[in-house]
Amino acid sequence: LAYLGGTLVPNTVGDRGEVIKLALGRLMPTLKVLLAMKWLELLLHSSATSLRMSILLEQLGDPPQPLIQLHTGTLDEVPSPEGTPPPPMARADSTGKLLKIPSTTPIQHRIVNRNDFPVYVWVIGFNGTDAFASYATDPTGTGADQKPVLKPLVLAPKATVILPAAGQAWKASSGAGLTKTYFVCTRQPCPQTLLAQSNRLRFILANIPVGLAQQAEPLTIVEKLWMDLHQASASTAAVIGITSQDVWSLDTQEWAAASCIYATV
Repeated sequence: LAYLGGTLVPNTVGDRGEVIKLALGRLMPTLKVLLAMKWLELLLHSSATSLRMSILLEQLGDPPQPLIQLHTGTLDEVPSPEGTPPPPMARADSTGKLLKIPSTTPIQHRIVNRNDFPVYVWVIGFNGTDAFASYATDPTGTGADQKPVLKPLVLAPKATVILPAAGQAWKASSGAGLTKTYFVCTRQPCPQTLLAQSNRLRFILANIPVGLAQQAEPLTIVEKLWMDLHQASASTAAVIGITSQDVWSLDTQEWAAASCIYATV
């Protein structure tokens, strides 16, 4: 399989003479990841929303070096790290090509809520076809299997969260390839998404209450996110006369979404 433009999708080359039925079974996990990314792409909108968020991808240092900066909503009163104006940055380098980061570069994501109300944050990213996602744990207890209990990652008005936490030492992928990260910020807590994610996040560290972890079955998580957004938009849909159960009704004021992409070399 290849992306548009002919770039090979990782780990999709089979043996010569492979039976089609077996090939489909082998490719199904990859196809589900690609479908999850497609559904996330359909959620992207940075201007047709009143939710004001700022998102920075930074290379760790003293101080951190901004690599990519994203905004949703209006751009008034955009905060910057440490209260100083950040240097100019773009999604591409000076030649117009994709931003490139050396593999294993220590990085972090800085997410700022510029609204006067709390916002729920959902981050889902892909290193090739390997998925990762944000999480927050409930410090009041553990589940029956002694695993940390997840809670919504809620960002207070004007507050900032850094993902992952410092103790995780998150780095850009160790292999060459593309990494794409989606940031979805919602007005509502998205309970179906949280429940599905609780059963599919791997290697959550109990001593790190907010961070990033490997995500199994990302398509299921994205489907639940769509369902939560659909239900959060029900009152708006009813006002404008959409009553059919056979369509998705999504109020763009209920969420904001942006994404960043870079290549590791």
